[in-house]
Amino acid sequence: KSPANLNVGYPIFYFKLSERILNSEMVNAILNIHLPAAPSSSMTNAEVQVFYVYQEKIGKTYMKIAKENTVELRTHTGGRVDISLTSLTRVWMRRPTENLGVVVRAHVRNGKSHQEIEVGKAGSLYGPYLQISVSDGALRTRVKRSTNRICNEKDNKDEKSCCMWPLEIDFDEY
Repeated sequence: KSPANLNVGYPIFYFKLSERILNSEMVNAILNIHLPAAPSSSMTNAEVQVFYVYQEKIGKTYMKIAKENTVELRTHTGGRVDISLTSLTRVWMRRPTENLGVVVRAHVRNGKSHQEIEVGKAGSLYGPYLQISVSDGALRTRVKRSTNRICNEKDNKDEKSCCMWPLEIDFDEY
């Protein structure tokens, strides 16, 4: 359910991003939707459009295209389709209040006529879901190198391998 009671004339799919996701480094975000079987053997190309919902300061709600894909529908059975929403999800992670959901529309064409097709209902077996992959935080942390050797020129004159000595390079000898 979207955080605001919005109406754009189409069902809005809202994907709440948890604090854990918001504080992670995202690798990618894939919207997974279910499309039905092709209505006929001559109508197998479907155009899928994903719109993000936004609201202006005056309170008017709009939809703007986020992604558009053409997919081939199966003739005997429906199936799932993946749509990358990585860029849009990155925006939502930076500004969570702008996440008002998405509208997904799909239709097939046969010449000049086109037919709207169902993309699944939220909360159902065939409902859309957003899969977000994040990187392991351990890979992003940098460990500062340090040495437990404490040496100085006065106390350790015979020590040749101390990393704390001033660096001297003899280019003639090199």
